[in-house]
Order: sequence, then C-alpha cells, then structure tokens
Amino acid sequence: MKISVAKCNKCGKTVKEDNSFVEVEYRWGYQSIGKDGDTDKFDLCYECLRELRYKCFFTCNICKKSLKEVNAELESQKSGSRYYKDKYAAMDSLVDEGT
Repeated sequence: MKISVAKCNKCGKTVKEDNSFVEVEYRWGYQSIGKDGDTDKFDLCYECLRELRYKCFFTCNICKKSLKEVNAELESQKSGSRYYKDKYAAMDSLVDEGT
C-alpha cells in the first residue's frame, strides 16, 4: 500500500495518508457570490475535521444550538438520568462528537 504525506490546511500538522486526514473538495453552486463554478480543495487532519464537523455542521435547525448542547438539555430533563436538572454536568460528560 502506497502511503503519501499530506499537510493539514488548518493547523499545519503533517499526516500520513492512513485515514488520519481527509481530502475535501467543494464545488460551489450558483448564487455563491463570486465563487460560481469554482472548486476548493484542501486537506484536514482528523482533529481539525472533527472540529469543523461538530462546530459548523451539527446544529439544531430550530434553536440553532450545537447538537451537544441540545443532547445535554434533553439528558438533564430525564428524571432517571444522573444529570437530571444539571445541564452543565451533562454537557461535560458528552463526547465531542456531538452525542
């Protein structure tokens, strides 16, 4: 298996091509204000990809809160939960993947 090296375009970390980075390619559509038809390509290490995914993409469409915060609020409302009425402890307990 051929292993190449990539550099994360966010943090600058050098990583091997062994699932520890992802190559992102985004094609802009119409009405994208000056980017119509353009394609952006960049590499992200696993840590920067997680940060991008969970800070940018996973938000509630209704309340606009992060998925992690929504899950913590729900967990704090369950009467049988050890985090009942303690949203902040529930948030601290949840992993960064937004679960």
